[in-house]
Amino acid sequence: MTVEAGLIAEGSTVLVTGGAGFLARHVVQRLHGRGFAVRVTLRDLRQLGELVSTLELPDRAISALRCSLDDDDDWQEAAEGCAAIIHCASPFPAQQPRDPEVLVRPAVHGTLRVLRAAAANGVGRVILTSSMNAIAGGSANDPGKVFTEADWTDLAERLTPYDRSKTMAERAAWQFADDHPEIALSVINPGAIFGPVLGGRLSASGEIIRAMLAGGIPGVPRIGFGVVDVRDVADAHIAAMLDPAARGRRYICSLDEMWLVEVARLLAAHYKPLGYRVPTRELPDLLVRLGALISPTLRRAADHLGRRRRTDAQAVRTLLGRELIPAEDAILAMAKSISEHGSI
Repeated sequence: MTVEAGLIAEGSTVLVTGGAGFLARHVVQRLHGRGFAVRVTLRDLRQLGELVSTLELPDRAISALRCSLDDDDDWQEAAEGCAAIIHCASPFPAQQPRDPEVLVRPAVHGTLRVLRAAAANGVGRVILTSSMNAIAGGSANDPGKVFTEADWTDLAERLTPYDRSKTMAERAAWQFADDHPEIALSVINPGAIFGPVLGGRLSASGEIIRAMLAGGIPGVPRIGFGVVDVRDVADAHIAAMLDPAARGRRYICSLDEMWLVEVARLLAAHYKPLGYRVPTRELPDLLVRLGALISPTLRRAADHLGRRRRTDAQAVRTLLGRELIPAEDAILAMAKSISEHGSI
């Protein structure tokens, strides 16, 4: 079924890859609420029952196929009959692997598997979840620069495996779209995604909030990251899917960066009175660099010490027709849901 880009009718089938993920759950919930038939890919079909229950959907409200970014099985069937694909699935480990290919291979090859399935089945719209790491990754620190959708992470720099995987996967997607003009590709580039958690395992940002609320860390490194609410990111994917003018465009979906210690102090102000031991000490850079010699988590932080990135998110504001949810609201919404679900 070939659907002209932008002309996606209510009731059409939309495929969401990685359907059990933090962002994908919000995308699925919104698509169902807007009358679309939703199909998801899962690595384990036993996740389907929990997903339907957590999202409070009727039985059989969504369908699922088992698909892996690492192999070709069932991607053609997953894309068959779909009007659009929202490709959220991407590897994001708790710790950066020593071998970048552990992330690069599934990110790039998985994206191409999705796009080949779209092309083979006449799927006219594909929305890819990329990252700000594909725009402003690397170690360069230019406080005066404002990053826009025209910027790309330089693959010649020393990059974390995750930064490299997201950049290469998005590059591969745009090359495929250039070679297959029947595919209308749009890309969403979010910062660190916070906001309410709809069940499932915690995301990397959720683990940061959980660790702070649990008080199991002595302090935080001097790093910053752009914050965005998951509800804005989900809405941006769907808006790009429905807007013909979004074809061929990237959208930065991120507010300017916050220091991690600012996040800690925000949490402390709200949760220390409730008995949570939130650390608010900023660790010296030297201590972080020494710790990076033995800790993969600190090794990743050491690559970004002291770096701030400013961004221009006007394009996504125009796409959504509104302002983005404030960073403080996104962080506190995530903390609230983690606390209420007993994840600490």
